[in-house]
Amino acid sequence: MYFDPVAQERQEGNFKIWLGQLLKGDPEQLACQLAKTHRPGHKLGAALWKNGAYNICYRVRYEAGFHAIVRFAPLGKTVYRTEKVENEAVVLQYL
Repeated sequence: MYFDPVAQERQEGNFKIWLGQLLKGDPEQLACQLAKTHRPGHKLGAALWKNGAYNICYRVRYEAGFHAIVRFAPLGKTVYRTEKVENEAVVLQYL
């Protein structure tokens, strides 16, 4: 791929807007709601977990001892965001 500084600046702007919107709300509550759609049960809460280079992750703890990781893949940092997440989900299912 060729480097495009104009596109990079635009993507950086998108990322800043995305991050501001995420942190403006209640990301811990959002992480709990997203975890609930995949695993119902009584949750104790969510806390910021280890972040990657771009991803923001929250660890959701359940009363039964189960823990879930909710990862927010940022807008403006990954070109093929949907495909990346789908591929990672397939690998995790395989493991």
